[in-house]
Amino acid sequence: MLKSWYPRILVPSMILLFQAVTWYLYTPYSVDIYQKTNNTHTQRNKTQAKSLLDNIDEYLNKQKINTSVIGGDVLSAGRQSNDLVLDSKNKLKIYMYNVRQLRLQGHLHNLNMSKCAYSNCEVLLVPYITDEPVGADALLFQANVMHPVFPRRRSPSQVFVFLNNEPPLYVHAKESVNAFSKPYLFNWTITYRKDSDIWMPYGHIIHRYQSKAKFLEKLESGTCDRIPEVASTVEVFQDKPYNEIFKNKTEHILWIVSHCKTQSKREKYVKEMQKFTKVDIFGACSGKKPPHAEEKNRVDMQYKFYLAFENSLCTDYITEKVYKWYPQDIIVVVRGKAKYSKFLPNNTYINADDFNSPRALSEYLNELGSNEEAYTGFLKRKDLYHVVTEIESVQTAFCSLCRKLNNVEFNRKTIENVTQWWYETDNKSNTNEEINVNSHHK
Repeated sequence: MLKSWYPRILVPSMILLFQAVTWYLYTPYSVDIYQKTNNTHTQRNKTQAKSLLDNIDEYLNKQKINTSVIGGDVLSAGRQSNDLVLDSKNKLKIYMYNVRQLRLQGHLHNLNMSKCAYSNCEVLLVPYITDEPVGADALLFQANVMHPVFPRRRSPSQVFVFLNNEPPLYVHAKESVNAFSKPYLFNWTITYRKDSDIWMPYGHIIHRYQSKAKFLEKLESGTCDRIPEVASTVEVFQDKPYNEIFKNKTEHILWIVSHCKTQSKREKYVKEMQKFTKVDIFGACSGKKPPHAEEKNRVDMQYKFYLAFENSLCTDYITEKVYKWYPQDIIVVVRGKAKYSKFLPNNTYINADDFNSPRALSEYLNELGSNEEAYTGFLKRKDLYHVVTEIESVQTAFCSLCRKLNNVEFNRKTIENVTQWWYETDNKSNTNEEINVNSHHK
């Protein structure tokens, strides 16, 4: 009797220990993977902990228990069952190696792979540095902080994926560039660029009469093209008090910013704008705290325009600031290298690149902000659309990855030089070349 209960008691205990040791290993790398320590005692503890973790992992494998679905907030990136699950031959494992970006970590923990058309994939985090092969069907590397030490390929069939949600300029260390510059290293790419193998933008805009579920389904399968626009004469919110919304807007232009010196020189562009119009700046660059979440609606009601200026001028780079503010009763003003007309409906936003100078843009905003009919026309057209959020976009991208893994023979490829694609193809303006903010940057 005691013997039959022994595994039931020991295995959960081993699992809890597995989780604790994993957290111990994981925490230092979440701070700075390039930080070196001279504390030999700390290094010795890490070595001992890693050895213990390997022994626990070996024991659990012998018990035929799939450790990948144990400890939902440690190794398992998505939402998994807390029950012990037996190994399954049709399960495909996607490992994310050494994730450092907290934003990406959060998105990975929110994944629910059971929602995918192919629901047999598990997404997991590898929280330690190793040059040993890792038993995954696909191994993903966050390229902008890629550690110079990374796992060797387990077999020729193992898929290595280049993942990046930051522009080329924001590769944070030379070691990262050297790591992903190796020829024929990667098979697929996942980035915000439309020409990636798997497209993972910060969001999408679709018209309100389109089913979001069907759109995401088409996006996952790769059959989704640009969504046709709704006729601008259609009004979906007949009872919305657009006139009152306009009258309540007592402030002009809002800009919330934390990066003060950027490649796009947006800070200089805005400084030039301030000579001709009023721009209220919040965030680290102004000394004024940005509005809290509960105050966002109040700010949205007060201001007429929001500046969604990108920190880098890169192909297809449209960040979350556009998609966060687009649904609000405020007109978004964009500035970047993306061809916005490919991603945003016409006459629902303002593109700084359509104006010859910051002065010309400022004068247009002054005029538009004083014309109730023209201003509310933008709001009415915007209300014909709604937003697919960043979280939904990440979920869809990983579902697409699972689909490709299930059909790997039809999707097999090797990228000769990912560095050339990432840095040189249509990204030459991402260098530190001089950008004239007194005129448009085309």
